[in-house]
Amino acid sequence: GLKTGHTSLGGYGLVATVVKNNRRLILVLNGLKTNRDRKKEAERLVKLGFNQFKNINIAEANSLIQKIPIWSGNKKMLGIYNNQKINITVPKRIKNDLKFFVKYQSPAIAPISKDSKIAEFLVKKKNGEIIKKFDLFSQEEVKRLGFFGKIFQNLKYLVLGETALK
Repeated sequence: GLKTGHTSLGGYGLVATVVKNNRRLILVLNGLKTNRDRKKEAERLVKLGFNQFKNINIAEANSLIQKIPIWSGNKKMLGIYNNQKINITVPKRIKNDLKFFVKYQSPAIAPISKDSKIAEFLVKKKNGEIIKKFDLFSQEEVKRLGFFGKIFQNLKYLVLGETALK
């Protein structure tokens, strides 16, 4: 798609969309002095976009991302999933410096409803800066243990420590 224009105050402008190898870029330019400048700058930015940036597909929608421990629940572990595709676009020079983390309260405490937000998927640079966050959700419902179940679980935790959570 393409729309060009010119105004005396705004100069020469362009709105365009370009698709190459299943990847779409959207370009918006304004304030250029000539039609020729607009054409050159559009070509330069489209080439830069396709050559200097990389799409990284991390997970398809509704994928099991991880299992996390549950406390005081009728299940010991809970699967967490993403409800949207997890993908990012980054400069090619930093793609090998990315780190991926799942952030959640550990252990999660029952009761937990199905499809409730329970964690975040974080994409970070090597220096710890967060680039993008995605919400993660519970795959199933986890009910709270009854009175005797809680007593047994707490005793087990006192005797075995952290291994009682697994």
